[in-house]
Amino acid sequence: MRQELKVRKIRSAWWGPVTDDRIIISSFNLDSLVYAHRFCRTVSAGAEPGAGTFRARCAARVDGQPFLYGLCVDISTLDSDMMKVVRDRGKRIAVYTCDTDGEIARALTLGVDCDDQ
Repeated sequence: MRQELKVRKIRSAWWGPVTDDRIIISSFNLDSLVYAHRFCRTVSAGAEPGAGTFRARCAARVDGQPFLYGLCVDISTLDSDMMKVVRDRGKRIAVYTCDTDGEIARALTLGVDCDDQ
C-alpha cells in the first residue's frame, strides 16, 4: 500500500497525460513497478551484482516480468555482454551512479538508453 501511495504521489505531480517515453519509473521493488506500469513505462533496477551470475539474474528478471521496459543497473556492473543480454530481449537499459566523466563516457560508449543522474 505504501508503494502504491508513492506511485500515486508521483503520478499526481505530472502535468497532463503521459503519451510518450518521457516518464519512466525505476525501482528495486517489483510490486511498485507492477502498480506503476498502469501509468507509465517501468524499468527494474537490476539484481544486485554478484560473481558470475549477475547477467543470468538480470536476464531472469526481464524474462520473468515481460511488462518491464528494461533494466537499470549500476554503471560498474555494465559491460558489452550485459548490453547484449538486455538488447537480445528487446529491452532498454539505463544506468545509475555515473559520477565521473569516465563513467559517463563508458555509459555512452556502451550505448545505454538513459542515465538517471
